[in-house]
Amino acid sequence: MSIFAQQLKEAMRINRYSQRFVAEKLHTTQQTVSNWANGIYEPSLEQLILLCEVLDVTPNFLLGYSDYE
Repeated sequence: MSIFAQQLKEAMRINRYSQRFVAEKLHTTQQTVSNWANGIYEPSLEQLILLCEVLDVTPNFLLGYSDYE
């Protein structure tokens, strides 16, 4: 599993957000978020920025360069 997928799962766990909730906030599907969380795909740069806003984390956290803030 990718670092991104692990960090995404951790941020969602800490925030108590479901894949469905994140998908709705990003105007995407739950399957897309599931694919990210399982390391199948990674989001586009635009989606990454929006994801950081929703999860209240930095891109560095999701990419594995820093700890949870």
